[in-house]
Amino acid sequence: MILEAAGEGVFGLDSEGRHTFVNPRAAELLGFEAEELIGKRSHETWHYRHEDGSDYPDHDCPIYSVLHSGVMRQGVEYFVRKDGTMIPVDYVATPLLDRGHANGAVVTFNDISERLAAEEYQRQATTVFESTNDGIIVTDAEGKIRLHSGL
Repeated sequence: MILEAAGEGVFGLDSEGRHTFVNPRAAELLGFEAEELIGKRSHETWHYRHEDGSDYPDHDCPIYSVLHSGVMRQGVEYFVRKDGTMIPVDYVATPLLDRGHANGAVVTFNDISERLAAEEYQRQATTVFESTNDGIIVTDAEGKIRLHSGL
């Protein structure tokens, strides 16, 4: 029930990188039905890519490395949806250890497209704000001045 209700994408991988479970949110984010992923290797079904679109070879993939190193990894990567579009995700890959050896992993992830877009908008707005010689006033909904420049 927890996996079914989770707001994050969650999937499990066996030691060969095959999906052992996929929660509904993971399937939705990747654009697949969960049944399409079970038993299939992630690298052959949907695979990780660098931001520039180039593939990660298995041995360079940070999630795949968890299966062999037994060391947790987390970060931001690009996953490829079923339709070929890439989505930036914030992920945590945790090894499933048996007597000190990884025999699989659990991966949780979120689509961070909106967060990255907001950060880029903020960066651009800050650049304009800092580079202008004109007076700019930013107010809140009540009209209180929150930021000003060139005054």
